Amino acid sequence: MIARWRGSCCGRVAFRNRIQDARVGNPLREKVFRSLMTDAVTYWTLDMSVGELARISGGQLISGEPSAPVAALIHDSREVAPGRVFLAIRGERFDGHAYVGAVAAAGATGAIVQSHWTPDAALPESFALIQVDEPLAALRRLAAFHRRTLKGAVVAVAGSAGKSTTKELIARLLSDGFRTHKTWGNFNNLIGAPLALLEMPVDAEAGVFELGMNQPGELRLLTEMVAPNLAVLTNVGKAHVGMFDSDRGLLEAKGEFVDALPAEALLVHNGDCERSQWVVDRYLKERAAISVGYSESADARISDVQSLESGYRFNLIFDGKECAFTLPCYGRYNVINAAMAVVVGCVLGAPMEALARAMASFEGMAMRSQVLEMAGRWVVMDCYNASPDGMLAAIESLALVQTAGRRIAVLGDMLELGDESETQHRRVGEAFERWPLDLFVAVGPEMTAAYRAALGVGQTALCFEGVSDATAFLVEAWGPGDWVLVKGSRGMGMEAVVEGLRAAISGTEA
Repeated sequence: MIARWRGSCCGRVAFRNRIQDARVGNPLREKVFRSLMTDAVTYWTLDMSVGELARISGGQLISGEPSAPVAALIHDSREVAPGRVFLAIRGERFDGHAYVGAVAAAGATGAIVQSHWTPDAALPESFALIQVDEPLAALRRLAAFHRRTLKGAVVAVAGSAGKSTTKELIARLLSDGFRTHKTWGNFNNLIGAPLALLEMPVDAEAGVFELGMNQPGELRLLTEMVAPNLAVLTNVGKAHVGMFDSDRGLLEAKGEFVDALPAEALLVHNGDCERSQWVVDRYLKERAAISVGYSESADARISDVQSLESGYRFNLIFDGKECAFTLPCYGRYNVINAAMAVVVGCVLGAPMEALARAMASFEGMAMRSQVLEMAGRWVVMDCYNASPDGMLAAIESLALVQTAGRRIAVLGDMLELGDESETQHRRVGEAFERWPLDLFVAVGPEMTAAYRAALGVGQTALCFEGVSDATAFLVEAWGPGDWVLVKGSRGMGMEAVVEGLRAAISGTEA
C-alpha cells in the first residue's frame, strides 16, 4: 500500500508542492507560525452581494436590492448588524423563522428562509428575503463555495470514537509549521460543520474538520461539502446503532465517509479495527490509503508502548523511518489516534522529529479523557459521550493505571443503542473479567445489564438509579491515591459526579 500511496497524485510530493504555493519559507524548520485556531464565533464573514448570496445558496431573491453588500452570515438573532444576513434554521426546539421580523427591525440586511414561508407582518422594503429549498442545504452550498476558494490542505476526521481528540492532535501537530484552522469544539453536524468550514480563512495553510453523524446520509453530505485532501477514519464501532435499521445500516452509513471522498483524496485509517477495514475494503475503490496499527502488516506501525505517569511513550515506524513520541494524554486508546495524526503530518511534509516535539505539548479537550487531580485523588473525566468500544477501551486503560490506591469505574448509560442496548451493556460488564478493577459503579437503568454481567464474572460492583445517588456514595467512599473513571453518554450528565467530588474536596479543604 505504501507504493500505491507514493505514486498517487495526493502523495507527499503533491501535497508538499500544493501547500508550498500558499506558504512562506520553510516553517517546519526554525520559523513558527501563529495558529489560526479560533474560539467560538457568532458570525461568519462573507464578501458578496445579496444577489450573489442568493445564487450561491441556490435561492430566489424575493425582495431587497441585489447589489446590496453582505458582510456576514448569522444564525443567532441577537447578533444583528448592518450587512449581516440571518439564516433561519429550524431545529427540534426552535424555529429561526419566528425571529425574521425581529432581525429585520433591528437592522439586518436580510434573511435566508424556507421556500413558501411568508412573514406575519410586513418587512422593510430594503430587507433582502432569500427563499431556498432548505436553509441547511443552502448553508452547505455556501460552505462548499467557500471550500473551492481555499488553497490550504483540508483534513477531515470521522469515526465512532476519538474524533475530537484526533482532530485536536492533528491540529496541534500541524500548528507549529502551518497556519492552521480547526473545528471549534465539536461543530461536526449538519449545522456546525458548514459553519466551521466557512470560518476557515482563505490564507490558512491547513484546516482540520471533524465530521459526525447519527443518521443515514449525513456523512455523505458533509464529506462532499468539505471535499478533504486527507481523510482520517478513527474506527467504526456501535455508536448510534439504535438510530439505524440494523448494524449493517450503521456500517454503510460510516462507509459514506469513504465513498464520498474526492478521487484524489488519501485515507488514513485504523488498521486494527475490523469494522473499519470492512468499510475500507468496500468503499475505498481506487483511492490511496495508509493503515495505522500495531500489526506487522500496518503501513504505519506502532511499537514499544510504555505507560507513563502522565501518558504514554511509543515508537512509530512509517515510510522507512522510526521515531519516539511522548503523548501526554490519558488512555492507551489515544495512542493509535496520535499515530494517525503523525501520519497526516508526515504526508504534509513535516519531519517526524518536529511532530514529536509538538505532540509533547499536546493538551486534550475538556470532558474527553481529562485527568483531574483532587487532593491526592485522580479523576478521569470522560463524560462527553460513550460508545460500547469506547467503554471497553476506557476500562482497559484504567486497569493499567499504576497506583497505590483503588481503581474505580463509574459508568453511566450508553444511549442511542436501540435493540442492541442490553447486549452492548452486557459486553461492558463482561469486560471486567479481563480487566478487573477494585470497584465498578453502574449508573442508570441501561447500565443494570452491565452490573449483572460484572457480578457474574466476579467483579465487585454497585448499581445506582441516578447520578446524584452515585455521587453521594463516592463522596464518602473514595480516598487518597484512588483513580476514578467517570464516563457515560452526554444525556446522562455524568459530569455532575465530577463536580460533586470536586465540591466535596473543596469543602474538606476549607
